[in-house]
Amino acid sequence: MLKNIIDYYAEVDAPGLRIKHTEKGLFLPSHLPHIIDAFKFLERMGYFKEGMTFCDAGSGDGRILAVAEAYGMRAFGIEFEETLCSQAKENLSSLGIEAQVLQGDFSEQETFKEIPHIDIGFNYENNQRDAAKAMMLHSSDMIFLHHNIKKRPDGLPLRHISSFPCVDFVNNYYLTGWFHLHGNQQ
Repeated sequence: MLKNIIDYYAEVDAPGLRIKHTEKGLFLPSHLPHIIDAFKFLERMGYFKEGMTFCDAGSGDGRILAVAEAYGMRAFGIEFEETLCSQAKENLSSLGIEAQVLQGDFSEQETFKEIPHIDIGFNYENNQRDAAKAMMLHSSDMIFLHHNIKKRPDGLPLRHISSFPCVDFVNNYYLTGWFHLHGNQQ
């Protein structure tokens, strides 16, 4: 299933990198091998269990939701941009994946009303403080995974648990940022 997802999005991305400024931030498609590495990290750390609820705040075209579903999670995405929300639904349907994509602002609690509980919250690189705060208010015992170019990001309303480097092996080994895991301070 993961290979199908990677192949599908490689075809979606074939015309070139699709960075897009939106009303609420920036759409920057995640590199799926990095996301899969992050899920493997969650497994190694003991935070991942099949059947958990996963929420991607700023879910863009749905690629991370597809990976979460492939790992056996119940996936929800929140996307403000109407065209990206529609594109995510179309992509997930094409892959035969039943993740839910909700159109809304992830910084507003009302947006989360259709999500029963969040076990793992995620945000790639866009308005992370707002995403972490809103998800923590919705599900205080959740963990929050995010990507950031900083080795030690600051300002999140959760305690730092662990980090690992995100690297590429194209021509040479190089660092592209860090994945960070945070949890509630309680």
